[in-house]
Amino acid sequence: MSARIVVAALTLVCAAAVSAAEAAGFATVLMQDGTCVVRHEGTEKVLFKHAEPSRAIEWALEHSRIAVLTGGHFTVKRSVTIPRPGVSLVIAPDATLEATEDADLTVIGGLDRDDHLRPVIHNRGKDNVAIVNFGTISAGRKRDPKAFKNCIAFNGQSKGEIGIDGGLIFSSGPTMSPRADAIWLIDSKNVQVPFVGSMGYDCSVLAMEGSEDIDVDVAAGLAGNKAIENETIDLNGYNRRIRMGLLIGNSRSEQILDVNNSIDIVAEEIVGYTDGDRFRGKLFDVINYPPIGADLTFRERIPEAKNVKVLKKRVAETRVKQWKIAAEVKGLPETLPELHVTVRVIGNPQDKEPVTVFERGYKLQLGEKPTATVLE
Repeated sequence: MSARIVVAALTLVCAAAVSAAEAAGFATVLMQDGTCVVRHEGTEKVLFKHAEPSRAIEWALEHSRIAVLTGGHFTVKRSVTIPRPGVSLVIAPDATLEATEDADLTVIGGLDRDDHLRPVIHNRGKDNVAIVNFGTISAGRKRDPKAFKNCIAFNGQSKGEIGIDGGLIFSSGPTMSPRADAIWLIDSKNVQVPFVGSMGYDCSVLAMEGSEDIDVDVAAGLAGNKAIENETIDLNGYNRRIRMGLLIGNSRSEQILDVNNSIDIVAEEIVGYTDGDRFRGKLFDVINYPPIGADLTFRERIPEAKNVKVLKKRVAETRVKQWKIAAEVKGLPETLPELHVTVRVIGNPQDKEPVTVFERGYKLQLGEKPTATVLE
């Protein structure tokens, strides 16, 4: 064995021996001279480093409740796998987490196929995990005809039972998912989604199968003609008790809200925007599929949708050609585990008089059981 290999091995062993207490607050993950390094909050001490960023991110989450990606472009060749329950991964506004085009992303199969979804961030059966994206997550820049690559997946597949109980997803930054939905919830329950918005997906911002008791406050799907389907939320089968507050979508859209074979579904308001004289597509639709309709869930089939309610739906009079999602984050990282964020969805941002179509503040409480509340 060469001296270089021995030194490298000793470096990794020593880094791995750092006690959990040393990184008990939160860990900062950043790129430094082409290497991904992990530091303890407020210090320059390097606790761990690795050429593959996904390894460093996972190490940080193994040794700290919160890991913050900051100040760099994290190019991964494999999925980031959440290592344990009750941890939070925060992508700061100045950070990009991107998979290479040939990345060996984790494969999630389903009943009808072995290879259906390949996420950049994969939560496999871990409760109370929070993913907070203020930066950019990219599953690639090209449509891969052989794979559905997406940004975040909560994968609770568990022999037909719920496999994830609790968690939080917040994403105001770009999520690039060519040929796929940006975020997936599979066989999960009690997950809070205070805000998700994107312009970079092909199918939907948020898709669900086999999930229940999910609370979505606001979702904005603004990909328009660039997307294949351009749905804001796709309830793709066998979901129960899903509550959605405000759903925002733009033309062209197959439907802003797509409900398939799900029961006890409530959407409080759906608003569609267009840059033309009419909204091309549907605001809402219910479609019941035969048993082959669901792709990822192993839960009991629901033959047809029941008790689906949309309290208000409309096409806005305001014409919007361009969009911007802006997030003002306070307390990152100083006030962790608590963050305050104000989200704005802005129409025609380059005009002299841009239009703010949505604005709301949230308090995110991260830690072993993450929660989100609306700030008045």
